[in-house]
Amino acid sequence: MANKKNTAKNKGKVSNGMGSIRKRSNGSYEVRYTEGFDLSGKQIQRSKSFKTEREANEFRIKTLNQINEGTYVSPNQMPLEEWIKIYLKRYTANLKDLTKKSYEDRLQLHVVPAIGNVKLCKLTSFVVQDFVDSLGRKTDKRNALSPKTIKCIHGVLHKVLNKAVSLGYLSKNPADDCTLPKVSQPDITPLSDSQTVEFLKAIKNDTYNQVYMLALFMGLRQGEILGLAWDCINWENNVITIKRQLIRKRECKIAENTDDDDKKYKITSVKDEDARYICVDDEIMDIFRTRLEEQNEQRKRAGDLWYEPFPNLVFENAFGKNFTHSTVRKHFKKSVAEIGLPQERFHNMRHNYTARALESGDPVKVVQDNLGHSTADFTLKVYAHGTKEAQIKSAKNMNDRIKMLKELMA
Repeated sequence: MANKKNTAKNKGKVSNGMGSIRKRSNGSYEVRYTEGFDLSGKQIQRSKSFKTEREANEFRIKTLNQINEGTYVSPNQMPLEEWIKIYLKRYTANLKDLTKKSYEDRLQLHVVPAIGNVKLCKLTSFVVQDFVDSLGRKTDKRNALSPKTIKCIHGVLHKVLNKAVSLGYLSKNPADDCTLPKVSQPDITPLSDSQTVEFLKAIKNDTYNQVYMLALFMGLRQGEILGLAWDCINWENNVITIKRQLIRKRECKIAENTDDDDKKYKITSVKDEDARYICVDDEIMDIFRTRLEEQNEQRKRAGDLWYEPFPNLVFENAFGKNFTHSTVRKHFKKSVAEIGLPQERFHNMRHNYTARALESGDPVKVVQDNLGHSTADFTLKVYAHGTKEAQIKSAKNMNDRIKMLKELMA
């Protein structure tokens, strides 16, 4: 008798462990199953409706097998915009401030307005490809973005979706198979010897001339130069340690210099995290010796007005405060404009160093280490472009060799 009651009670319902099928009043079939447990240990229940019992049963069996095998991915209904907010809040703590700010800008300015309302479960490779393609088209609100910018935006989106995959929100990354526009490597044209001489003349009496010379002859980044401390200088062995940089805090907007400029900056590790050691010769060491003498004189003249927000920096103004990025760049632009090169950028000094070092025959590995690049391939890809002087020198070398061989044949 009990068996008959039980049969009547469960009429229209098929159950198997975590999954069950129930016929609804409208004639459709609903599959219910438990996909796992949340962080509090509570079961996560899911349901899905089908027109026929056969479709429902096929889905139930397939889903239960995936759950048992560990290949199941939740059909997450979370919009991409919501996941981006979670990602930025929880998974970017290890990023440098400027890197985190660039992630936020690319996601909020481009990704969220375009596909932020798409649910993760509906985010396909086609949707992402369509978004990437749209970035290269001009709109009423913006010009078409460059291939490099598009690649950067895609890269950030790819990282965001990779985390969703690792957490089980997606079975695969829909940004994996995107076709990106080809990024053309810009030509890097270093200053000629005559232009370099003119530049050195233009900066001779500039307050920041030593900063420019370290960029030109050591290839250091601006933040690395301004973050140099005296304990980074090994006077005995002529070795400079590059382990920190002075950067602007990401929450501080770029504006005119103010009395509290030092509060807008902070010292962090270098871009590649690892310290690097650069061997230099006497000419570079003389720059540091001169700078040390100047700083000692400035400290004496300032007396009680001397204030060092970042103690022991190599480059400080007449009262001990750090040099600011904007002021250094402003003076640099003035100097290059005087010699007819207004388009020249401060970072181009790094290009100049690299091109000339490779041109002089320095081993690529040495140049890579000095620059702090992750690989020698990157150094060659970006910087190994022949200059006119190098080509002429190469042609002359081959010409001399041909003459030498002809003489031996005579």
